[in-house]
Amino acid sequence: MNIEVFNNNILFNISEEDQKRCKLGIVVNGRDFLRNSASINHKSLENYFGNVLSVPYIDASVGELRSMPLSEIADEVHACVESASNGEHFRGLVDWVENHRPFQAMCKIFSFLPSDTEELAVLVSSGKNFSVTKMDFGWGRPSFGSFLFPWGDTTGFVMPMPSATDDGDWIVYMHLTEKHLDFLEKEAPRIFTPFAFISPLKVSKL
Repeated sequence: MNIEVFNNNILFNISEEDQKRCKLGIVVNGRDFLRNSASINHKSLENYFGNVLSVPYIDASVGELRSMPLSEIADEVHACVESASNGEHFRGLVDWVENHRPFQAMCKIFSFLPSDTEELAVLVSSGKNFSVTKMDFGWGRPSFGSFLFPWGDTTGFVMPMPSATDDGDWIVYMHLTEKHLDFLEKEAPRIFTPFAFISPLKVSKL
């Protein structure tokens, strides 16, 4: 089960109200899709420093998700990712941004707030290309790396990334509500192991 499907599974299993809507946003990196596009200036893209991202999302009620087999939910998630995994999508996104400059824009997934009709919206990204094992600030390789910043938003955020120990484990950063985290600890203890910080330089698994 991939992390996107797992998180969607969490959203509807916790909710007790079938009519509430669940929304799952998935970050898609568009740099390679634009790089392979004949209509894009490749040199300018190579010199561009920053993200080239799109965040498509899927939307379903708790009741709908409960009635769907897990394989069907997985198909919905994969279709969501595929909808943005092409050069045409990102060329259109670039045009949209250019047409709306200098006004700021916001990914729509962030506009859905928990309410009587909405469950917590969750955004899933990926840090698999974050080379934490190659980092060295002068005192050796890090023993732990994760994704953390003051999110300041009611939208959930999940970021899996390879462990700094380079032993095949993954670190999964989660910014979720207490009930979602409690559900994870109760239902998936064999998948997720919480971390405890012993000192600024040492981290151990609980």
